[in-house]
Amino acid sequence: MATLIDRGADYDKGKRWMVRYREAGGRSGRQREKSFRLKKEAVDFKASVEHRVRDGSYIDPDKGSVTVRAYWEEFTARRQVKDTTAYRNGKSFERHAKPAIGHKALNNVVGADLEKIAHTMLSGGLTASYFWSVANPLKAMFTQAVKDKAIAATPFASASLPKLPRKAVDETDLPTFADVQRIASGMKPQNAVGIWLMAGCGLRIGEAMGVCEKDFRLVAGTRMLRVRRQVQKVRNADGKLRPALVGLKHRQEGEWRDVPVPGIVWDHVEWHVRRFGTAEDGRLLRTATGDLMTPDWYREDWYAAVPRVGSDTSKASTARWKPHALRHYFATTCLLNGLPLLSVSRWLGHGSITETADTYGHLTPDAADTAVTVLDLAMVA
Repeated sequence: MATLIDRGADYDKGKRWMVRYREAGGRSGRQREKSFRLKKEAVDFKASVEHRVRDGSYIDPDKGSVTVRAYWEEFTARRQVKDTTAYRNGKSFERHAKPAIGHKALNNVVGADLEKIAHTMLSGGLTASYFWSVANPLKAMFTQAVKDKAIAATPFASASLPKLPRKAVDETDLPTFADVQRIASGMKPQNAVGIWLMAGCGLRIGEAMGVCEKDFRLVAGTRMLRVRRQVQKVRNADGKLRPALVGLKHRQEGEWRDVPVPGIVWDHVEWHVRRFGTAEDGRLLRTATGDLMTPDWYREDWYAAVPRVGSDTSKASTARWKPHALRHYFATTCLLNGLPLLSVSRWLGHGSITETADTYGHLTPDAADTAVTVLDLAMVA
């Protein structure tokens, strides 16, 4: 795999001993050379490189010598993410990572560099959550660099970074059913159905904007909603963001999920269709001209409606609620009434049940009494 070459005592460059070797891949691997002044150094290197090529731990020195900025550009060019995600990640890199480490060689970045970025962001008033929104794409890049044999290990492994706050939702700080009714009544009538889709079916705001009348169906007597799409802004060839129907979060294009539809939600859907009809493609929510209703436009109506309905509620200020609070309302209502965590996770469209458990697991019924009964029965002599 590697050859030790003696170029003679009179070799004019002073490094008499050379090791010629191939990278992983057999005959197709790139041939490399490295010179040494002492034979022992050359012999040690030969043994080391043979071992690393054999066990797959060999690192390509050329790949690791590129700058972080250059590798980021190559990494993001081949990464399959939504346009809005790519745009947001690019802006975050330019603002926070590029000034700190963009000029450094990939294999020279250490944990302390990441710690400095975190310190700068947090001391500037940004949150740990915001830091991780910047750091997670970087973490993915360094993880890929390890897979590409450009670096031996990701610098995130040795960095001491701020911890994210607990994801658990405080169920006492969410809208009640009466609040949901008030919010819906405060919306423009043609937009109110979106409130019921989020609160009664757990949809994300962009998913509610994409619901069509044909997405509802009866399955064994139960009304179900097949969630297929969401409205997001995507970047067109002209570089401008335009609203478009795209695939679901955590799902491949064309994938979907089924959600049960409560009777009250279906009543509001039927009333909406009778009163306002649908867009040409069957969408329930749309602009006055029939175009896609974006989450940003819908939020304008939301924030106009929420303060108007908060004066006589038990909450100090409903103005603090965001539309996502209705999705939390759906999940907490299901779990507090004993519905299985796995089912709720599936209806919410989470990437994994771990995400659901981290956010809502504290709301599942306490099984301690049942556990004692079961174990007492099982352990009777």
